[in-house]
Amino acid sequence: MSNQAALLGRCIALIDMDCFYVQVEERLQPQHKGKPGVVVQWSGVEGGCIAVNYEARAKGIKRGMRPNQARALSSDCIIYHVPEVRQKADLSRYRQAGAEVLKVFCSFGAVVERASIDEAYIDLTGLVANKLTCVPTAALGNASIEGYEDATSFLEQVDWTEDGGDAYLARGAAIMMEMRAKVLQETGFTCSAGISHNKIVAKLAAGLHKPNRLTVVPHSSVALLFTTVPIGKVRNLGGKLGENITKDLNVQTMAELAQVPQSKLIQLYGDKTGRWLHSLSFGYDSEAVENRLLAKSIGCAKTFPGKLCLTTVTEMSKWVNNLSEELEERLREDSKINHRAPRLLVVGNGYQSRSVTLSGNTFTKVFLYNEVMRVLRKLNTAPPTSDALSPRLEVIQFNATKFVPLEEGSSITKYLTTNTSRRPETSPTPRKPSMSKRLRALLDADEEKVTPDDEF
Repeated sequence: MSNQAALLGRCIALIDMDCFYVQVEERLQPQHKGKPGVVVQWSGVEGGCIAVNYEARAKGIKRGMRPNQARALSSDCIIYHVPEVRQKADLSRYRQAGAEVLKVFCSFGAVVERASIDEAYIDLTGLVANKLTCVPTAALGNASIEGYEDATSFLEQVDWTEDGGDAYLARGAAIMMEMRAKVLQETGFTCSAGISHNKIVAKLAAGLHKPNRLTVVPHSSVALLFTTVPIGKVRNLGGKLGENITKDLNVQTMAELAQVPQSKLIQLYGDKTGRWLHSLSFGYDSEAVENRLLAKSIGCAKTFPGKLCLTTVTEMSKWVNNLSEELEERLREDSKINHRAPRLLVVGNGYQSRSVTLSGNTFTKVFLYNEVMRVLRKLNTAPPTSDALSPRLEVIQFNATKFVPLEEGSSITKYLTTNTSRRPETSPTPRKPSMSKRLRALLDADEEKVTPDDEF
């Protein structure tokens, strides 16, 4: 079997919960279901809308708008507020709701990878590989099949003896319809899903026909789809690499990228990246779905935009204290449920970061506070005798990562003791003129950017 044929021998899905934060709030206040609704997060000033349901979108309300702007467009718009603890957003209820959804997916026996609070990748290959049955049209419900008029016309051309290809996608789509129905039944939440042969195309597919729809993109339809897909909208190409591609090659869509010779891509971006880009432009990618239900990191962050930026060490100390208390609580809870402990703490101020090695005695609020303050003081260029901050602080971020299993019968509680006999090592990260995307990714607390309803 050729490498390309092997890549078409997988069935990968991306689940995207519809306007998830709003759905969570509506479940708590069901009397508002069906009405325009937005979730607002406090930011020290009047908060902006971070989640907007489809009823509100129909009224012209968009993310980022202020509540008064939303109400001006729809007087009956329901304004939900993200809970606050220690004067910052508390996303616990959304995390817990996301865990409920993951539990349903896992009950089917597929490989599930948590991507964020409201997204998960699912590898259905193992569930479809040993099934030789065909799929009736009714099993696909209102699913959309890119490149086909309807599900019937797609199913009529499927070779059910094929090892992979459209046969796998059709069976996977039927299973995904069952999964989504069970999620709705057990949690009350709707979700959209995309199915294809890899993560990247599956994610694009999930955003094509929202809300509460399943979209399948067969490989034969990728070329047509890519004529309308901007390079920056593709997973892993939304940052600097994607920007460089559009600038260096004067291309805007994935279809245009497919016209660039592989040799040119290798010349510009190196052998590995060049070959990957060339394959991806034709809809091929080999990234595996990892069997991972837990966040890789647990962290806390607070932003102080504009006039809210911190200018004194005293102000900084207050917020580091609050965040340290929150992180200790979350580490305790995570240890109780998942029996693991972190071995690295990454601290940053938006311009620079440092990593602190953690050992078994470094998880108390006091320790976290002392270490974070030590790092942030080193990053402060104002005179050490001064209470001033230079540069002014717009971001405090720190997260625990590199988790390892706890020994059987132990818990993180036994480690929650202060020990100052050992000073953890630190390693600097080069200074950058503005907050780097790498730093944002490293310090993205629990991978929970508050953009719960991203659209393609």
